[in-house]
Amino acid sequence: MTSIIGAAGVFMAGVATGIWLLVLLGELSERPSANNG
Repeated sequence: MTSIIGAAGVFMAGVATGIWLLVLLGELSERPSANNG
Protein backbone atom coordinates (compact mmCIF):
# COMPACT_ATOMS: atom_id res chain seq x y z
CA MET A 1 0.00 0.00 0.00
CA THR A 2 2.86 2.34 0.84
CA SER A 3 4.42 1.75 -2.58
CA ILE A 4 1.14 2.71 -4.27
CA ILE A 5 0.93 5.96 -2.32
CA GLY A 6 4.56 6.71 -3.10
CA ALA A 7 4.04 6.06 -6.81
CA ALA A 8 0.96 8.29 -6.82
CA GLY A 9 2.93 11.05 -5.08
CA VAL A 10 5.75 10.86 -7.62
CA PHE A 11 3.23 10.86 -10.48
CA MET A 12 1.40 13.92 -9.13
CA ALA A 13 4.71 15.70 -8.54
CA GLY A 14 5.71 14.98 -12.14
CA VAL A 15 2.41 16.28 -13.50
CA ALA A 16 2.61 19.43 -11.36
CA THR A 17 6.19 20.04 -12.51
CA GLY A 18 5.19 19.53 -16.15
CA ILE A 19 2.31 22.02 -15.88
CA TRP A 20 4.59 24.54 -14.12
CA LEU A 21 7.18 24.21 -16.88
CA LEU A 22 4.55 24.70 -19.59
CA VAL A 23 3.24 27.85 -17.89
CA LEU A 24 6.77 29.17 -17.34
CA LEU A 25 7.77 28.53 -20.96
CA GLY A 26 4.54 30.13 -22.14
CA GLU A 27 5.22 33.30 -20.14
CA LEU A 28 8.84 33.49 -21.31
CA SER A 29 7.78 33.11 -24.95
CA GLU A 30 5.09 35.80 -24.65
CA ARG A 31 6.97 38.44 -22.65
CA PRO A 32 9.77 39.20 -25.17
CA SER A 33 7.28 39.73 -28.01
CA ALA A 34 5.12 41.96 -25.78
CA ASN A 35 8.11 44.04 -24.67
CA ASN A 36 9.43 44.43 -28.22
CA GLY A 37 5.98 45.26 -29.54
